This record gives sequence, structure tokens and C-alpha cells, in this order.
Amino acid sequence: MFCLDYRVLHNTLPFSFSKSFVWLCLVAVGCDPSRLLLAPPVSLELRERIVAWRYELHLSISDIVRLSNRCDKTVRNVLKIYRDYDALSPNLGVANAYLTKMT
Repeated sequence: MFCLDYRVLHNTLPFSFSKSFVWLCLVAVGCDPSRLLLAPPVSLELRERIVAWRYELHLSISDIVRLSNRCDKTVRNVLKIYRDYDALSPNLGVANAYLTKMT
């Protein structure tokens, strides 16, 4: 059996699929989806650093990619979540908005 890196598969295709769709396709062709390597989750500490590097130190995305050892898309997603929700996680932003609305 071989080990497939989701990031390689995702970045080599000319279009984007969800992880669940890729898993279904792998099962359909007889591959073991448990052997699929996913990118590690981004910790809260790393999210804080990415935001600080961008908005406090005004580093470029490419510099942040090198410092964080994450791909360009991950860094941009962290910054987008921070911009959209004013929080480091979309769940925290939604919870804050709900609590603010309740008071």
C-alpha cells in the first residue's frame, strides 16, 4: 500500500475538491484513506504569531510562509479568518458575536 499526501494531490489538480470527496474517491478505487496524510492543524499559538507577523511587523506573506513552515494557502486562511471574524478561529468569532448580541 502507498501513502498519499493530500496536500500534493490537492495542489496538483487544476480544480479543488473537499477532503471528504477525495476520501470517497480513494475508497472507490480501493485505497485505504487512513493512510492519507493531512496537514497538521494550526495551533492557536501559531495563529497568534501569523497575525502578529502580518499586522504588527508588516511582514509579507512569503516571509510568514517561511517563518511558520506552512503553505501560502494556510497563512492566507488564518489571516482571512482573523479579518472576517476578528478572532483567531471562526468558532471564537461567532461565539463572541453571539455573546455581544445577547448583552
